Amino acid sequence: MTLMTDPEERYKLAHAIGYVDPKKASCVYDLQTRIGIVTYFGRLTPETTVTVYSWIAKAFVGLGVDQMLGGIFDFRLVTQFDTANLSTVQRTSGKLNTNFDFSAVPTAMIVSNPYQEQFLRVSMKITPQEQRKRIVKTEDEALAFILSFRNSSEETSDVRLP
Repeated sequence: MTLMTDPEERYKLAHAIGYVDPKKASCVYDLQTRIGIVTYFGRLTPETTVTVYSWIAKAFVGLGVDQMLGGIFDFRLVTQFDTANLSTVQRTSGKLNTNFDFSAVPTAMIVSNPYQEQFLRVSMKITPQEQRKRIVKTEDEALAFILSFRNSSEETSDVRLP
């Protein structure tokens, strides 16, 4: 299984089948891998978070949670986090979790520096710490985590690491 690792590739694909705002984020659902990929750019604001979570909700309504192998949130191009974003993440995540059962959807969050990692760790304390979430450094680590999580689930025993 190969992920689209080039942010430019994801940007182009997002124009075709997802949400994109070149200054904020791109969101794509890869039909082949069944993985949703969100890539954030620049300053991450509450407005961007709400827009991305809205796209995720629409995708789940259209696809169904059971069709998704996992999700990747790529924060490597984020240069600044708006502090008000923490409460927005808590609120919008809570709404999504009320409407959808994400317990079987592993989520990898890719970072490139300690600043990004620290912000995500704080964010993960606000939203429930679950085994299905992991901070990673690369796409390969993200994919390995998703497949490992899914391999430990009985309902997806057909998915195996290469």
